This record gives sequence, structure tokens and C-alpha cells, in this order.
Amino acid sequence: METIEETNKTLNDSGEPEMLAAWIASFAGAFTCFAAMPMGLSAGAELGLTPTSLACVLAGSWSLGIAAGGYASLFWKRLLTPKGRAAMLIAAAWAAGGLASVDSGGAFLALLGVIGMISAATFASQFRPRATTPAVVVATVWALAGVIAALGLVPPLYETLARTRMGTVGAWRIALFVPPILLVVAAVAGYTLARVRSAAVETTVASTDSIDEPQTSAIPAGMAAAA
Repeated sequence: METIEETNKTLNDSGEPEMLAAWIASFAGAFTCFAAMPMGLSAGAELGLTPTSLACVLAGSWSLGIAAGGYASLFWKRLLTPKGRAAMLIAAAWAAGGLASVDSGGAFLALLGVIGMISAATFASQFRPRATTPAVVVATVWALAGVIAALGLVPPLYETLARTRMGTVGAWRIALFVPPILLVVAAVAGYTLARVRSAAVETTVASTDSIDEPQTSAIPAGMAAAA
């Protein structure tokens, strides 16, 4: 009985790296969305973007992403795997990298919509199949931290770059290199943490099997001695 309780405790504790991976993904997704917003406004004159268009695209993409990650079972079950989450973050990094090279407002909005859907889907999928209040609160805090970090880092970086020879035209493009780098780091970190969890589970199950095996083999030996 004691062995079973210890095994269950180890399995429950090993879920912490998986939760941390989801929180990192929430941070990176929120950072990317709110880094793209002010840079889109900075490129408004060049790409013809308006605050209304940027806000509408983000709101719509978040709605679709939450619906896919929170309610579409086939989608969120794949996102809950380490490879699934990492693949989605890499896809978001590819889209975020494309933001820095577009030459039209339509392309910028399309890529921003992809980023918004992926970010919202990865955020919502961590609450399936059952959400708890502490989990929602902690994940939301991580997402808000991503928002604050984006607004506190990317616009000042843009202002600094704009004062150099590249001017405003090149400054917003260079500043948008930060989000894809962060997304790749989040994908690698989350996948590594999930692998740690898998290794812990496999080790625990293997040790449990090795403990139980002599006990099952001792029964036939005792019966044979008695006979």
C-alpha cells in the first residue's frame, strides 16, 4: 500500500514540468501578440494599418483559437502532447518572423491572425479536460506577464533603433525579431520540460514493476514448497 501511495505522489509531482511548459507557452504567445500590436501601429503609414484593423484581427483570432483549443476535442488533445505544443509554437514563430518582412497590410494582418489563433489555442488547451481556478489564475498571470514584458521591451527597442541610421522604416522590422526568437526558446524549453516529466513517469513505473515482481513470483514458490 505504501509503495502505491509513493508511486501516485511521484506521478502527480511529475505533472509540474508539464504545467510550467504550458505557462511558458502562454507567456510567449501573449508577448508575441502584444509586441506585434505597437509595431503594427508604427508601420501603419508604410503598410496602411489602423488600430481598428489590428484590434479586430486579434479579437477574432483569439475567439477562434479559444474555441479550437478549449472546445474542439480533436484539436486540444493534440496540443496537450509535448510535440504538439512545440510544433504550434514553432509555427507561431514562423508567422511572427514573417511579420518583419511583409510589404502589405493584408499580409501583416493575416500573419497576426495566425499568431493570435495559435496563442489562444495553446492557452485554452491547458485547461482541458478539466479546468481548476488556481490553474486559470496562474496561467492568466503568466499571460499578463507576457503582455507587460512585450509593452515594456519592444516599443523602447523600436524607439532606440529608430534613432539610428535605419530610421523608423527598418526599426519596427528589427524589433519584430524578438518574438520569433522567444517562441522558439519557449518551444524548446516546453518540450524539454515535458520530456523530463515523461522520463520521471517511466522511471517510476519501472521501479514499481521491479518491486512488485518478486512478490508475485514468491507465491508459486511457496506453494511448491508446501506441496
